[in-house]
Amino acid sequence: RKAERERQQAETKKKKEEEASAKAETKEEKRVLGQEVQSKKAGEKDEKQRLVIEAKAKKEAERLEEARLETEAKEAAAEARKAERERQQAETKKKKEEEASAKAETKEEKRVLGQEVQSKKAGEKDEKQRLVIEAKAKKEAERLEEARLETEAKEAAAEARKAERER
Repeated sequence: RKAERERQQAETKKKKEEEASAKAETKEEKRVLGQEVQSKKAGEKDEKQRLVIEAKAKKEAERLEEARLETEAKEAAAEARKAERERQQAETKKKKEEEASAKAETKEEKRVLGQEVQSKKAGEKDEKQRLVIEAKAKKEAERLEEARLETEAKEAAAEARKAERER
């Protein structure tokens, strides 16, 4: 009986030790599992932070690109205004030159007309001389017109070169 009791006590003791060992193992497994969960959560948090940082960086890049495009648009608008101003100035200059040329032509016509009147009044000139004067006046008017056209052509060529340079 004593031997049986000792055997049972030894068996009970062994079971208790095994249970305690199993509990310790389970506790350790839970602890390890808990650490893994914590690690996973931390990893998810890191990933979330990375995504937030990436989104912010993308937004900033878009903002910078938008600012660059806006600046380019402003510069292009300023260039267009400058080109329009220069075109208007050239147009004004051309008009003034045309007016001056027209005045010169009118002055020449008046002079020629005055000569014809003088010639008729004085009666000094005959029909042949009048025709010669008219031919000279016509030639002079043609010469002035040709000079005016040449000036316009030069200005147009200069304007075209300037526009090409600017473009």
